[in-house]
Amino acid sequence: MTGILFSTISGVYSLYNLRQQEGRIDKKEGEGVVASKRIEKYVIFLACDAQGYENLLTSDSERAAINKQLLQDLCDLVVPATTLGFTNFDDGFVGLAGTVSSLIGVHSQWKKTA
Repeated sequence: MTGILFSTISGVYSLYNLRQQEGRIDKKEGEGVVASKRIEKYVIFLACDAQGYENLLTSDSERAAINKQLLQDLCDLVVPATTLGFTNFDDGFVGLAGTVSSLIGVHSQWKKTA
């Protein structure tokens, strides 16, 4: 639980630092534009398919990666917090949190191989 808690605190601190960096960036300069694209999550719209749905291609920027890791850490934190008696979540919620965490992990590993 301690390791997951420190990872969660690190994620919150990293998001805070990114927000501070965003405030200092001059988006009129060349380097500022590159830095803002590195920080922000952006979406590229691709052509519509036959059913009319838009396909989205998202880029994992720093903010998106930190948010994903933070969500996974919070889901992982549910199990030890409930087991140690700090929270009173039922078994269904604990199972759902574990499933979400596992799916995020599978997605991350899938992206590394694909």
